[in-house]
Amino acid sequence: MNSKETQSTETLSFHQSLKNEVYAYVTDSRRPHKDEKGIVKKAALLFVVWGFLYAAYLIWGGQSLALNLALSIPWALVMVGIQMSVMHDASHRSASDRSRVNDLLTNSISFLGGSPTLWVYQHCRAHHSFTNVPGKDHDIDTHGLLRLCLDQPQKPIHRYQHIYAWALYPLFVLSWIWWGDYRDIKDNTYSIPKKKLEQVKVETWLVKIWHVLIFLVLPYLLIQNVALVVAGYLLSFGLMGLIMVVVFQLAHVTTTQEFASEEKLKKTDWALFQMASTANFAPNNKFLSWYLGGLNHQIEHHIFPNLSHTHYPEIQHIVKKFCADRGVGYQVFPSLLSAIRHHQRHLKTYGVAPTLTSP
Repeated sequence: MNSKETQSTETLSFHQSLKNEVYAYVTDSRRPHKDEKGIVKKAALLFVVWGFLYAAYLIWGGQSLALNLALSIPWALVMVGIQMSVMHDASHRSASDRSRVNDLLTNSISFLGGSPTLWVYQHCRAHHSFTNVPGKDHDIDTHGLLRLCLDQPQKPIHRYQHIYAWALYPLFVLSWIWWGDYRDIKDNTYSIPKKKLEQVKVETWLVKIWHVLIFLVLPYLLIQNVALVVAGYLLSFGLMGLIMVVVFQLAHVTTTQEFASEEKLKKTDWALFQMASTANFAPNNKFLSWYLGGLNHQIEHHIFPNLSHTHYPEIQHIVKKFCADRGVGYQVFPSLLSAIRHHQRHLKTYGVAPTLTSP
């Protein structure tokens, strides 16, 4: 045994000590760190269900507006499940030890119309490396529409952001598909090497063509009614946008999470920084954990993104106790509604607080 292995937890960083404890538990449980079998089964189930629901929409969606909208909702909900509980794990390379499996499942974002490569740069690299750091974490950059942290300029309209934000959230996926990816390529937001960027351009055009064909052209050919197709499209993608934005906001933008500078990030233990900028919500809700792919366990996800989400409900008890023993805060909202209330309060507070200074 070398000196590193005999080193006590007291001499290790908070992050490394916690990591050692959690990984030891997972190893002792004799479960694989990356639950390929479970996640692949989940992917297969969700895609089969989505296929049936989408087929039902194409077959009966032209009969009436009410039926069209009623059939649009369930397939949109299943698509959210695919993105959050299958694609998301795979993009972090936590679905499988095999790169091909992770790549295949990550590419399920193409089915929605998003670029897999840009997603990895934006989410896995930028967001996870600079969580809640203004100017670095693009998830908190709303281009002035909302004021989510003190470093962002306060505008008169922000006084009402706790009201109009809920009308903007459903536009997230539509904005991302029709504008966001193109903007990131044009501005090279993530400093992608030139050769790689050219590949991303081709990839992006292909997934956008697919998006138009599968969600607009094919429905029109079968439903034969432009108004119904547009209504179903806007409802389904609006619902997806609302759910996906709310999940992020509850995890990082409420009254409890911190926003900090890149300089503070460099001086802070990695796990401590992640815990300060992240919160769990409704962690005991088993359905929510299954449907969101453990994203209601955001603390565990941000500290252990390479573990499959199926481990989060178990290791949360270890993380929580580890923090309690060391006097470190562990932010958690007991229910979905309580987290939403705190997010609403955050929007209201930051909409009218121009005189506060950043920490």
